[in-house]
Amino acid sequence: MKSQFLFTLLLLLSIALADPKTAWDRICESTPPETESIVDGQKFRITCRSQHFGSAITHSNINHPDDCARLIVNKPNTVIAWARTGKCYEATDPGVRSNPQTRILAMEKVDDLVADDDDLDICKQDLAKCQADLQKLQNQCTGSGSGGGQAGGGGQAGDDAQAGSGGGGQNTSPACGGTHIQGSSNWKVTCNEVGLGTLMKPVYTTSNLQQCIDKCIAAQGNGCRIAVKLITPRNNCVLYSGSIKKRNPTQGAQTAEIQ
Repeated sequence: MKSQFLFTLLLLLSIALADPKTAWDRICESTPPETESIVDGQKFRITCRSQHFGSAITHSNINHPDDCARLIVNKPNTVIAWARTGKCYEATDPGVRSNPQTRILAMEKVDDLVADDDDLDICKQDLAKCQADLQKLQNQCTGSGSGGGQAGGGGQAGDDAQAGSGGGGQNTSPACGGTHIQGSSNWKVTCNEVGLGTLMKPVYTTSNLQQCIDKCIAAQGNGCRIAVKLITPRNNCVLYSGSIKKRNPTQGAQTAEIQ
């Protein structure tokens, strides 16, 4: 009897969590409301009480706006609108307008982001560290005198400093269209595109492609073969298993696929 009660309670809870009204309240009625979401590696800007006015394909029984946004991740479309009733509007042309009276939210794809103050502080710290590391390497080179071998060692240290921590001394520096060595594996690197395989979770925040590859190396036991570094300040390292099924042009993105 007790187990039956618990089962019923869990069933009711799962239904409540899947309710579009619950999703709306969590996103738009919270303080502050949510303003962004990442769906399958694509970042979206959320604007509550706004909707798309134009041509759209309508879908029903979509209980969460992320599921609506997922419909256009691999399409050129840039906007969806999602209603608290569970209606999803897959816009076929761009444009969002504010409508304070409606219980509809809009989600727009985001490519180029303006960093907030916290992001700028992090960037400044990273820049200062890079400048300090560069100065150390320059001092090693100029301080070696006629010892050309030491200067050469400085160059090697530069490569290692750029590479991730997972590959050891043989790591190279990634180059667009080239083969990069890291973690005892060869990685084919392409730029300005996102190579899509089977999405793995979680999504990470890293400073460069090499660190993102390190995350993939650590997840190879779960089948990771693709590391994608986006230009967004956070949640910018997306991992995929399997082979690349589709390539989405994305300015600034880097994709590394194990060979």
